[in-house]
Amino acid sequence: MSLFCVRVVLLVSLLFPPSSCAAAWSLWLTSPSRPAAATEADAAAAPAPGGSHRRVQLPPRFSSRQNADARHGQQAAQLLREWEEKGRISSCWKRAVEALKEDCGSLRSDDGARSRLAMAMAACDAAADGGRRAWPHCTSETGVRRCVDHLDDAQYLVYVQYRLHTDVLCLYIQEEAFQERTEMAVQALYAGAAAASEALAALQSSSSELQDSVQKAADQQASNLVATRHLHDQLRELRSDQTVAFESLQGSAERIVRSLADASLHLNELHLTLDESTAQAAAAVRDVAREATEFQRRTELHASSMLNVLGRIESFQRGLLESAIGLGEMVRAAALLVVLLLLTLPPRTAAARRPCVGVVALAYALRPFLLPAPRSVVGNNAFFAAVIFLAAVTLVFFACTYRSPEHALRALLRSELRHFMDDTRPAFLEDIRQLLGEGVAAALQRLDEEKDVQRLRAKGQALLLAAAEAATDEAHAPAAATKAAPNVTRRRSRSRPR
Repeated sequence: MSLFCVRVVLLVSLLFPPSSCAAAWSLWLTSPSRPAAATEADAAAAPAPGGSHRRVQLPPRFSSRQNADARHGQQAAQLLREWEEKGRISSCWKRAVEALKEDCGSLRSDDGARSRLAMAMAACDAAADGGRRAWPHCTSETGVRRCVDHLDDAQYLVYVQYRLHTDVLCLYIQEEAFQERTEMAVQALYAGAAAASEALAALQSSSSELQDSVQKAADQQASNLVATRHLHDQLRELRSDQTVAFESLQGSAERIVRSLADASLHLNELHLTLDESTAQAAAAVRDVAREATEFQRRTELHASSMLNVLGRIESFQRGLLESAIGLGEMVRAAALLVVLLLLTLPPRTAAARRPCVGVVALAYALRPFLLPAPRSVVGNNAFFAAVIFLAAVTLVFFACTYRSPEHALRALLRSELRHFMDDTRPAFLEDIRQLLGEGVAAALQRLDEEKDVQRLRAKGQALLLAAAEAATDEAHAPAAATKAAPNVTRRRSRSRPR
């Protein structure tokens, strides 16, 4: 019975965790996105749950990070500090940084809002430099494509740079917030595990006391059974003595009847009196026999009812002992839960923690139905192996389906670069055609004043044909057009002042 109570308490603790664990999960799910420095200061100043001002010390492996992630995080933090310093000077930068921190979650899913924020940051940067270039004011009602169409090449490059910085800083802010929630949840779980360990120790001591009391009750019942059997033997001896007395009384009555029959010849006057006395003696004997039989029946009925009650108590105790879980099974289940918690600490397998713990709890809850009594060692080992197999399958499934944030960021960068190349290729080809047309027109205008106009016109037509062939070749080879684009842009910027 004590083992059954331990099992029930373990299931209740798994299904309904302590208040500290529940508070940690709610805080992990609802904590706002804040910078890392403010988060560390708040965590150091806040007291631990339960009225104690001593914070739970975690092992070093929970707070260690890789060198590469630390380097990228330092770069992102430095960029965010630079923008915050600009926000202290410029109100435009202050509004942009506040919008980035407040709407970071929606910016990663809303491409238009991210583009408008990047354009606002570029406009703030241009305003801080003196406002030599006018940036279009892009509102939520205006389409992003219409705003981007009014940008020149230099402005578009600045816009793309701020857009990429926005993605990186959003990822950095969300990563810091996630790390903060994870550390707080791990601290709360660590404190809850310590409290659960103390509760289990107290429960173990109480279960040992309960087991001792049950053993004493069983010994007392055994002694009661021995006393009942002794009483049953005494009742059986009394019944035999009563039978002997009845037989002796019956023999004496028969002898009296014979003597009366012999004396009837001599004592006729006393015949009626003797008959009445004999009838009274027979009635008295019958009454004594009937009372003895009734007493014996009541005694046997009471003894049989006591034996039935003792048999039921013994069967109930046997059922409790068979349905209870052993100490070895509890130790193995606790070890399995600890191993699962350790295996689900990395981010790749963190999502498999609740399913694995649920599989173990459900398996041990259904154990009395899956393994009926009596249980053997082979059956217990097979059941434990099956539970380990199910937990391992769940852990491997979540580990294989995990996708890191770096993978999503790389895919986003590839798509942005592909869209950028597709958008700028027609503009480069159009600039090449315009430059060739302007050059040919200027050459024809200068050569019209001379005498060899016909020869120069033929040369211009040849140049136009060569330009058309070059444009066709660049349409088939986008990489070559991309390499030639910076040279064409530089040439166009030189020709505009002229």
